This record gives sequence, C-alpha cells and structure tokens, in this order.
Amino acid sequence: MTDGAWAIRVPASSANLGAGFDVLGMALTLHAEVGLGDPPAGARPAEPRHPATVAFARAGGVGEIWVRSPIPMGRGLGFSGAVRVGGALAARVQRDGRGVLDDADSLTEVFGVAGELEGHTDNAAASLYGGVVVTVDGSVVRVPLAFDPAVVVWVPDATTTSTDPDELLAWGTRIAGRYMGADLAEQYGRRNAVPPEMVVRVTPTKVVAKVDVAD
Repeated sequence: MTDGAWAIRVPASSANLGAGFDVLGMALTLHAEVGLGDPPAGARPAEPRHPATVAFARAGGVGEIWVRSPIPMGRGLGFSGAVRVGGALAARVQRDGRGVLDDADSLTEVFGVAGELEGHTDNAAASLYGGVVVTVDGSVVRVPLAFDPAVVVWVPDATTTSTDPDELLAWGTRIAGRYMGADLAEQYGRRNAVPPEMVVRVTPTKVVAKVDVAD
C-alpha cells in the first residue's frame, strides 16, 4: 500500500450449499480489497453505484473508496457480498478505528448493512465471519468441520448474460422451487430476481465427466 492508504480484505464465498438455500455459505481463499487513500496497482476507484460504495455510504463512510478484486462477477462466488462487507467494514474502521474488527456489536452492524443490501445473508455471512456458516433471521453460527475442504472453480471464458426482469424472475423462481419447494418458489424467486443478479449461460466445450446433473 502507498502511504496513507489502507484496505479491508474480504474473502469470496460460495452459498446455497446442498439444500441450504439462502442459509449455508462458505468463505473461499480468493479475496477482494476495499480501501481508502491512493489506489495501489490493480485497484480502481469505486463508482457511486458500485455495491462497495453503496455499502460504505450506508454504514456512514465519507469520501471515495477503491476496490481491487480478482473475484469474477456473476459467477456465484459472492462478489457483491464480499465488496459490500468490505465497504461497510471500511466505513466503521474509518469512523472508529481498527478495533471494530474485533468488536462483535460492530460486526453485527456491518452484517446488517451488507445483508440488507444483498437481499439474502448467506454470502455476506461467509465473507464477514469466515469458514462455513449457517445464517437464519439475522443470526450467524459458524459450523466446525472435521476436514479442510478443497474447492475447485471453473470460470468459462465464453458466457452470455441477461438482466431481463422476466428472465430473472423465471429462473429465480425455478431455482427457488428446487431448493425451497413449490409453495415458496414464487416468494423467493421475486426476492432474488433483482439487480445485481443476472442470468448467466455457459456453453460447455468439453465434458470430462458428469453425474446427477440437475435440469
């Protein structure tokens, strides 16, 4: 970092683990940085509508921030959750100092800001608290594991995306029905079919193996 610059480093996440739709999340060893001061190499000033900027302002931050992140957007790795946590944390550190990073009440406030902006809390909880977490009704519990999981992610070069509201709603409802059941499908579909969510289509060019592929 350059003189006077500092940053919050926040992990990416994978959520909706197994049947835990909007409940289970896991932090990953891929990190975004949200900071103040002169941007370091590879960082970019965050625009006013950037999710990190919105969270920073919502949490009481003043001034401009920058973001440096290798987390791909729209690939299910919790980019928006990570930078929202980073933005809200940066605002609290700016106001009250580094001690907030170890203060449970401050972290709860940050979680509230990030979770509200996300519309669901699983990614934000994993990015803020680390490890594997369960989150329900604003509460977060870390889940102890008897093993150290290895995560492999494939991010294809060729994709198409859509932010069409009707398409978001259709796929959001279909996916919600798979996890939550038909009775709650429309409710969760409407909740999740909002920006910055998008429909991402991938065309596989090579399949090495497959098993129990969902429709």
